[in-house]
Amino acid sequence: MTNVKRFIEYYRKKLGFNLELDASPHFAMLRVGKSQGGTIGLLSWTEARKDGAKKMSAAQKRAVHVELSMTAFDPDGYSVEFAQGRRGKNAKK
Repeated sequence: MTNVKRFIEYYRKKLGFNLELDASPHFAMLRVGKSQGGTIGLLSWTEARKDGAKKMSAAQKRAVHVELSMTAFDPDGYSVEFAQGRRGKNAKK
């Protein structure tokens, strides 16, 4: 990514992630939910390039798909999963 701070704001404000570690402009880690929730790491392009990452074309960027799913428990204790992505009948052909 080109701007770690911009992505921190996106994941916090738009998706409700919690900021776990801010080492911007190079890296940040955000967490979904409380301490047991999953994390996502945000690595700047300048840092990724040091490990040999190559720039992607616009078509390659559009081909990347990240899916987040969350499981919650309803008042009776049943697990309910919320997900958005290309699964089942929603899958693009």
